Amino acid sequence: MDANVFANGMARLAAAHAGRHLDETVIETYRWGLAGISDVDFLRAIERAIRETTFFPSVGELRTLAVGDVKARAAASLRSVRAVMGSYSGPRFTPRSAWDGFDAPTRAGISAAGGLAAIWESTDQFALERVFGEAYSGAVTPQPALSAKVVGRIGTGT
Repeated sequence: MDANVFANGMARLAAAHAGRHLDETVIETYRWGLAGISDVDFLRAIERAIRETTFFPSVGELRTLAVGDVKARAAASLRSVRAVMGSYSGPRFTPRSAWDGFDAPTRAGISAAGGLAAIWESTDQFALERVFGEAYSGAVTPQPALSAKVVGRIGTGT
């Protein structure tokens, strides 16, 4: 995420919540916790938090506001994949251009499920949705790397 977008968004959020003061540790924690979210999704989360929350949102709440219900998005994506294949009478006749039209999380789900043919031929809907959804979720919300910066020692008050 762009540093200026992050700083501006957090400043707007703090101002909307009675001028809440954000010290360096809080800002760094939010930056780390929100890593991997696009500028557009971050700004959407800030806008929603300003409109919908009474108290200053946690990192987790902002992530949820940013990416929405990933499980529901994954299920919709899987339905879309099946619909595309159905429009071409199955994976064998689905052109490469259809694959290129899928976003990265959807492609991750397709790959994890074993490819288009495996999705088309699957008889275990529950297992397919679980595998596809886990890969989709992992691609949408990557885990941020921990920062080497240490602000103080835990439990010592410094």
